[in-house]
Amino acid sequence: MQRKVTTQDVVDRFDKILAAFASPQPAAEVSIGAIQAIEALGQVIRREAAAIEYSLYDNLGQAASPIRVTAETIDRVSRVRQARRPTQAKLETLEGTITALDLVEQKLVMNLHPGGERVKGTFSTLFQPTLVECLGRTVRWQGVVERRGRRTVSIRVESVEAPDGEG
Repeated sequence: MQRKVTTQDVVDRFDKILAAFASPQPAAEVSIGAIQAIEALGQVIRREAAAIEYSLYDNLGQAASPIRVTAETIDRVSRVRQARRPTQAKLETLEGTITALDLVEQKLVMNLHPGGERVKGTFSTLFQPTLVECLGRTVRWQGVVERRGRRTVSIRVESVEAPDGEG
């Protein structure tokens, strides 16, 4: 049996969504569509008004407390949307020689050029054929690099390239 959604259900849900953004830690169950709809109100607020205020009425015609959407509300909603985005890790390029591969665990060890600093790494199975072919050779890696102070500790490989002249 399908549940019948009434206009009151919609009003109640929208009221709960806006209430969630009033708290310091908004509810995680707010959909991205609702977030985008509230952000769209920000265009009106920036162009034409300091705030949007409206009143909801129940099925009996009784007014609920007015709801006010301000630039501050839009800012809180935008911060929630930004926090939901996947992190954009900065990729770095390293060059070194592959000295060890563990194809089962998808781990590797390489010596960086210049200096021969030993660095551990992880990789996707997608790179296995290339890595096996390049074992013992110099390669250029692009990935997320972890450092402790100035020392490179590890790399999560995102791409592999054998420099020219390396075969």
